[in-house]
Amino acid sequence: MAALAFAGCKQESPAAPEPGGDRTLEKLKAEVDRANRGAAVGHAPNAVVDPNAHLAGLAVDDARPRVLELPERNETGWVGPLAVKLEQVTAMHSVRAGRVQLTTEDVFVEVKVVTQNTGKTATDVDFNLAQIVDAGGHTYGLARDAQRAAGTRELQRSYGPDERQEISLYFEVSASIIGHGMRLLLPAGVCTGAESDLELPID
Repeated sequence: MAALAFAGCKQESPAAPEPGGDRTLEKLKAEVDRANRGAAVGHAPNAVVDPNAHLAGLAVDDARPRVLELPERNETGWVGPLAVKLEQVTAMHSVRAGRVQLTTEDVFVEVKVVTQNTGKTATDVDFNLAQIVDAGGHTYGLARDAQRAAGTRELQRSYGPDERQEISLYFEVSASIIGHGMRLLLPAGVCTGAESDLELPID
């Protein structure tokens, strides 16, 4: 009788996994692995992607500027009577000045130089003409917004005899040229009386 009662009871079987459940878990794990490796994470077909999300990520992840190593032979150069000495080169994705923050998918490069008029008379200088030149000869002008926000604002100035000033110049360049022979170009037109351009290696 007891045996019959046992046989008549329905034994509960484990719930069958939902179709596709394992595949979903595998996809989630794969996405996590991709994210940990730095790969782009996929989005659902109808997901709305914020076009500024990547820039926001750069601003957070690369908030700390990277000071580049100066060339081993960091020599003083001259453009006319103006002596120019490289002081520091810094690469960053974001530039902040007060409440203003600028972010780029490329790289902002800040070039700090110490300058001095070695002539016996006053001379006029215009750093608006400054450029960065890469190893392939491509040129990059000043990043105007970044320059106004964080760099030296008065780029046209007059130097008295022996006057010394520190100048901070901001450029926006491709990340691929960092560490591959960048040069600071100051054309002859930068300084009154200059007859030749000045090119200073900066990395």
